Formats: sequence, C-alpha cells, structure tokens
Amino acid sequence: LRWFMEYIAEEHGEKERDKLWNKFKGLCVKMALAVWPSLEAEYRNSFPKDQSGGAMGSRSFEVLGVDVMMDEKRRPILIEVNHLPSFTCDSPLDEDIKSRVVQQTLDMVCRLDGGDKATYDAAVAARLRGEPPTAATAERESILDALSYKDY
Repeated sequence: LRWFMEYIAEEHGEKERDKLWNKFKGLCVKMALAVWPSLEAEYRNSFPKDQSGGAMGSRSFEVLGVDVMMDEKRRPILIEVNHLPSFTCDSPLDEDIKSRVVQQTLDMVCRLDGGDKATYDAAVAARLRGEPPTAATAERESILDALSYKDY
C-alpha cells in the first residue's frame, strides 16, 4: 500500500494522497461498523465473560481482507471483505506483503507485558469489591490513535 500511496503523491500531489487515504480510512470504518454485530456475537460466543469489567481490553483479534478498487475519480469502492484471508505465499512479493501484514497486526494487538496476568487478577478483585478501575488497570494508549503508522 505504501508504494501505491507514494505513487499517488508523485502523480497527483500530497494533498490528493491525504484525501485518498482519508477515503480509505472512511471506507474501512464503515465496513467495520457493518460487520460489527456479527464479529461481536462471535466474540461473545467464543470467550467467557470478562471478569475485569473490560479493564484489560480485548482478548482476541481478527484479520479481515478488504478488497478495494477505485474509479476514474479515485473514489474507493469496496469489492469484498474476506473473513479468512489467505496467508499462503506464492511469490517473494506475496511473502513480503503478508509478513508485514502479520507483523503490523501483532504490533497493534500484542502489547502485553509480564504483569498482565497480575493486573487482570487485580482488576477482577477490585471489580468484585465494587471499586472503580485503578491507574494500573486504566486503558492503555492505543496504537490506533497514532497520527500515522510506520508503513501505512
């Protein structure tokens, strides 16, 4: 995706690249909102109730394959969403792209440290005592709040 966005910037300028990137983000947000009910139902059926009251965040993630095409005015159009995208690598380019997808996904979702089990247990105990979450169990800053990601 980075090379494509660089191409757009070279051919049409930084402003057009930023505009297109915002359109891609908007499309992905709308897609996520559309599939949210089924993803949430699947999550709730797969995991027991979170006894920490949500203090520890999500306990799983899912990689969705989003296929998009653009029209002649550079408007993105959603073609399909793949619930189980293939990670088979048939070429060096395939391997490069898919390994970065996996690495970037893990960078976003696997922000654990050795104290997470103890922090979870403390959050559960505090919740059972009727106490509000403490600073130790407060929500961490999300990588999704960053203005840009290292590889789009």
